[in-house]
Amino acid sequence: MISSFYKEESREICMLMNILGYSQKQREARVEAYSLTAIHQCNDKEDCIGTGSKIEGVAGRLESDFDVMYVPTNVICIESGTVDAKEFSSKTILRIDTAYSAQAYCRLKKEIVRAHCPEAIVKSLTPDGHGNDLLSSDLYYEHTKRDAQIAGGVFKPRSGPACPVTDGTLDYDYVHALRCHIPSLLRQWAERYRLWPPDNIVQMIESMGGFVTPVGFKESTFTHLEWRICFSSGETELMHNLNDTQLKLYVLLKMIVKHVLNPQKKEITSYMVKNLILHLAENNEQKLFHEQNLLHWLKAALSKLKTAISDKRLSSYMIPMRNLMACSRLEASQQRTWIKTIKDMISEGPRIILRLQKLRTAIICFGEPLLWYTKLKLELELLELYFCRRLFELEYENSSKESDTVIREILRRKNEILRDVQRCLRNEGSRRECWNDLHKIAKSMLD
Repeated sequence: MISSFYKEESREICMLMNILGYSQKQREARVEAYSLTAIHQCNDKEDCIGTGSKIEGVAGRLESDFDVMYVPTNVICIESGTVDAKEFSSKTILRIDTAYSAQAYCRLKKEIVRAHCPEAIVKSLTPDGHGNDLLSSDLYYEHTKRDAQIAGGVFKPRSGPACPVTDGTLDYDYVHALRCHIPSLLRQWAERYRLWPPDNIVQMIESMGGFVTPVGFKESTFTHLEWRICFSSGETELMHNLNDTQLKLYVLLKMIVKHVLNPQKKEITSYMVKNLILHLAENNEQKLFHEQNLLHWLKAALSKLKTAISDKRLSSYMIPMRNLMACSRLEASQQRTWIKTIKDMISEGPRIILRLQKLRTAIICFGEPLLWYTKLKLELELLELYFCRRLFELEYENSSKESDTVIREILRRKNEILRDVQRCLRNEGSRRECWNDLHKIAKSMLD
């Protein structure tokens, strides 16, 4: 039974999260802007697909990396024994072989290479000694890495299948993946018992297919030849079908993992949190998730996280046989510390929110100034997104940004917002030197 105290606290937390940029309207605006940004990078040879927190609408401009998958349009990986290659007569075809790999991993065997096959694939084929050519994930990563370069960007160390690049302000994770047709795994997911999502969404996701990304199972002897199977587009669609409270729960749990548990070696990741939330949503009726019981579900999610840490096991939502913590670097001492921390948080009830700096500051500063500031902050974030989108449009049109009226109006409004904030801070007697620099004010507002 949820106490009236918890209900009131839950409502207040939902209201604060709306003010801080996590309302449904704000999320939808982000989704639209980032989706259009990704679409404008597509071309005849390659699809560009946004993934991760930004495309889900739960991360601001500088809150997380911008995750993007680039997928060649003329290549398909197909499941052995269930898919006929004749269905894909115009594409380069690779066969998926899961016989010698861990769950959710595979090798790719060359079957048909067409005339317009991407050069990176041709250069990454490796003989296996048994008359087959396998596509090396490591070689493919290296051959496509150069495509991730951005003007003035700097490469960071490899992160799984992703090539991280930073331009000094924004961080990008580029993944060069291949589309795959593997109906058996999607059918297993679609046919299992569930309370969510509804049948029409299940059918849509089943039709989307999946991808293979260039990273092998860490403990495999042949990790350099293996690829990870994933269903990124389907997972994004699932996140878009969570209700407002479920998405706020996801944001809160991510904050707790990042700022309270503070993993240093990716022992727990945002992707693990996402899978935990999806499991929780599937096994409970969606109508049970509402703003009056946010704290109740946060307690339930923390309990599941504690169990996952204790067992070192968290099943992938789309492929339950895959343990997302199989190769976790979680040490016994850290495991005990985190379990104790989570137990303490569960017992704290509503006071758990005070552990999160962003929400604690909002509680202290709640009032008209906060509403004014966050409204401008969201507008500035959206202007930044529209600015980037417009640059892609102008590049496609081969037009100059200097003479573009849309660009000029965006820049005019951005400067107006920044000067309003600067003037307010000076009136309040702020002594921080950075307030004299509009660029630093913008970074502070978007961070």
